[in-house]
Order: sequence, then C-alpha cells, then structure tokens
Amino acid sequence: MADRYYSIYADRSGCLAMHRSGFSWIAALYPPLWAVPRRLWLACLGWLAISLSAKALLLALLFHLALTGRDIFGIYLGAILIECWVLGRFANSFHRWWLQRHGYVLIAATPPAQGAAA
Repeated sequence: MADRYYSIYADRSGCLAMHRSGFSWIAALYPPLWAVPRRLWLACLGWLAISLSAKALLLALLFHLALTGRDIFGIYLGAILIECWVLGRFANSFHRWWLQRHGYVLIAATPPAQGAAA
C-alpha cells in the first residue's frame, strides 16, 4: 500500500487548503461528495458529463451488438468498477495539481514513513 501523507497549501491571500495523498475511497464511491468541499465544482460537472455520456454510448453499443442481458450487465459493471478505481486513484493527484495551478504553495507536509520494509 502506498504511503499517505498530508500537506498544507496556502495562496497569496492566506487561504489554506489541506491535501492528502493516496487512494480516495470517497472519490471512488461518490465523486461529488469528494469534489464539492474542495471547490472543484467544474471538475465535478465535467466528470458527470463525461461519465453519463460514456455510459450512454457504452450501453448503445452493447445493445447494438445484440448481446444477452447478462453479458451487457457484466460489461457495464466492469466499466463502472474501472471508473471507480480511476477516480479513487487519481482524485488526490488531481487536487494537488489544481492547487498548484491556482497559485497555492506548499507550506507544510508530513514526512514519508521511514524504515518501511519493501
């Protein structure tokens, strides 16, 4: 399992933002609950538009291929699980990138764990 650490970022006006590295279960299971408190409304709306469009296209393609209901369900469930993993894996990295892009500067961070056996 990857090391988790916490960081604090500040912008020029003194606003602080806390960032946590690692996998985010809340982003994987319910992305709006992760994105809105971090002021990532546009990212949340973008995810919603892309997710709904991709799922609609996938379902249209699967029905066009005339697969059985069980096959369609399995492929659709697999696509949803992959989406959840990708969101959980990259949500905190996206948040860090967003903070840096909007002028936030790292002011404090917890050091990575020392002496972890590989």
